[in-house]
Amino acid sequence: MSIDAPWWSLAEQVIRFDQNRPGVYELGNALGTVVYIGNSADVQRRLLDHLKAASSTCVGKHVTQYRVEHTGEDHVTRARELYDEHVRAFGAPPACNEARP
Repeated sequence: MSIDAPWWSLAEQVIRFDQNRPGVYELGNALGTVVYIGNSADVQRRLLDHLKAASSTCVGKHVTQYRVEHTGEDHVTRARELYDEHVRAFGAPPACNEARP
C-alpha cells in the first residue's frame, strides 16, 4: 500500500514544517504520479536535498510534490516494501529511482 498521506508542495517553506525524523517518502509529479521512493533517518533534510537537485536530474525535472510516512528506525524496510509494491502494480520502478532502496 502506498503512503496514505496528502501530497505537499516540494517547497522549502513547506518542508521546514515537516519533522526531522526517520521515515519514507514518495516524490510525485504534477499529476500525482510517484516518480521516486526514498527513505532517510532525517526526512526533512533529505527532502531539502531533493529540492536543491539540479534541474538536469530526473527529480529536478519532474518532482513538484511529496508525501511522508514517519516510520521510526525501520524506514529502509518500509521503503523497500513501497518500491516492490510499485513494481508489482506498474511493472517498473518509479521513473527516478535508479536502484531499489
